[in-house]
Amino acid sequence: MNVLLYAWTGPETPVAKATVLSVDPDTIVGGEPLGPGTYEVIVNVAIKRDTILPHQCEDLLYISDAVTRSIAWPSSKIKPYKPAASTSSRR
Repeated sequence: MNVLLYAWTGPETPVAKATVLSVDPDTIVGGEPLGPGTYEVIVNVAIKRDTILPHQCEDLLYISDAVTRSIAWPSSKIKPYKPAASTSSRR
């Protein structure tokens, strides 16, 4: 499922586009189980690159560090979205 990740602190601002990988609280991300209320996502595009991650691990501090990587994100700060349709034209 394609989703927008919203800032986990401060104003409700979209910070990244991502894909949900797991909603299972027993899934291990960064060496820790997700637990309740947290999803595993893969970050596809950073929108607000300097957003600090809610669960820092390894060399990941900012959302920009996590592009193409799997991270944990609070489920209350995730909203589904539909990517724009391709605008390619055929002749």
